Amino acid sequence: MDEVASGGETVDALSRWRAELADPATTTVSLRRAASFAESLVRTHDLAGARAVADEALSLATGLDVILDLRCVRAVAILDEGRVPDDLHDTANALIARADERWVSALKEVAKAKAQRASRREAINVDAARPLALAAARRLWQAMRLLFHRGLHTSRTLSPLAQSPDEWLSALHSSALYRALQPSGRRRRKWWVTRRPTVASVTSGSFFLGPVEEAALGAGMSVSSLSLADLVNPRPALSALLAERVVGLVDPAVEPLVLPGVLGGVDVVFVDWADEAAVWASVRLPVSGPRLVVRLHSVEAVSAAVHVVDWSRVDRLVFVSEFLRRLTHAVVPATRSVESVVVSHGVVSAGVGVKSAGAWSTLGLVGWGQVVKDPLFAVEVLALLRQRDPQRNWRLRLIGRELREGIRSWESDYADEFERRVADPLLAGAIEMTGFADDVTAALDGVGFILSTSMRESMHLGLYEGILSGAVPVVRDWPVVAPWGGARELFPADWIVDTPEQAADRVLSVADPEVQGTMAAEWARAHSSVKKAATGYVKALRP
Repeated sequence: MDEVASGGETVDALSRWRAELADPATTTVSLRRAASFAESLVRTHDLAGARAVADEALSLATGLDVILDLRCVRAVAILDEGRVPDDLHDTANALIARADERWVSALKEVAKAKAQRASRREAINVDAARPLALAAARRLWQAMRLLFHRGLHTSRTLSPLAQSPDEWLSALHSSALYRALQPSGRRRRKWWVTRRPTVASVTSGSFFLGPVEEAALGAGMSVSSLSLADLVNPRPALSALLAERVVGLVDPAVEPLVLPGVLGGVDVVFVDWADEAAVWASVRLPVSGPRLVVRLHSVEAVSAAVHVVDWSRVDRLVFVSEFLRRLTHAVVPATRSVESVVVSHGVVSAGVGVKSAGAWSTLGLVGWGQVVKDPLFAVEVLALLRQRDPQRNWRLRLIGRELREGIRSWESDYADEFERRVADPLLAGAIEMTGFADDVTAALDGVGFILSTSMRESMHLGLYEGILSGAVPVVRDWPVVAPWGGARELFPADWIVDTPEQAADRVLSVADPEVQGTMAAEWARAHSSVKKAATGYVKALRP
């Protein structure tokens, strides 16, 4: 069915589809089109309409594949609404089971083709296996789409995946097709002998590449910077890359990989973020090509992309923190076979300056405009301080883009609640939203207490910037990663809080914030050394 738009056109499309469904002459066709129609409604954010189409079609559908498509899109619509479907795991498990059925059928067709081959010199005809492999990949991707939906893991204080990865991913990790995609006895590739390799950094979008490239240049390496769009356009879909990997397992005649011209002569490809760019590089760079180094920051550990990466092609994996390495190894067992290093971000410090008037009664939060930063937690801390210590006129400075600028459909309720809370008369005139700040250091001059209220971090660069400015740190024990060490592993125990009440207690307990801020800055300088980070980057890029 054609793509639908919002408003009246959507209503008309729904009416036409329902009329088609009610007509015995077109019911079968309507049922076959129902899932793609519901998908188009999801894309236009008519989530109620998508659910209605899926539910109405499911009441009449009989074929297994039609039912699975409908159950999948219905679950996606519910997840996009910010809710968790009651049958989420049942649907994902059914999709995985169907993927394995198709995969086994594909392998049987390959075995049959081998048996029918007249001589060893003849190529195997896998025409019958290829569509089965594609069908298997499609079902596996649908299951991953549900299990790794960001609404489950990046916009909540607890991620079921991070809390209990073995339980959440038991069906996926047990899947015959998923296991077939994992490295079986990794073969170590020799690194180039040169100590000054030529490096190409590749990313689908990153603000963190600069220090890596500067470190490489400082070590005498030749460095070029490329976006994923420089290498392939349009941006490759994870589902298509997964299908390419699955088909490659049954089709020995898959076109040989060719090194993109812009990577000619490159010794090492460094991919920042284990996302589509890392998947593309692992799938499309030939084994005989550049060594591949991937850096994983945080969100990727609870995303689908890390399960699509061909880890047998990755020569080194860089983590931002040790606890993130433990989490990733638990979530993606294949990463355990990859040589890995931990290199924390180095943070440039301008030194502790003189705080402006009012700083010691001002809280600050850097990069607040994302639900994962949980600015509501910071607002609650402010409210408690204004209730308990009204004489100091407590304020909150939110530095960075606003929340609505990057909101997703499943995060809209959070944004609504944030706006309602900010409108409380108790907080009138007490919250400053700076917008995007070209000079974060200047914005921090008026901040005496730097908050980290995030649900999930790997080390929190904005927090370090605040500490190095001389602000007193108040660090939430990031709940998503707390079971793996999280903030308590990285920072002194007396900095850590679990609740807004504990955060307010910590702020009010600081008798001499200027002294405490200076001491914290000294600690941060020792633990976020730019020189140490640069040394780590160079080691990660060398043989």
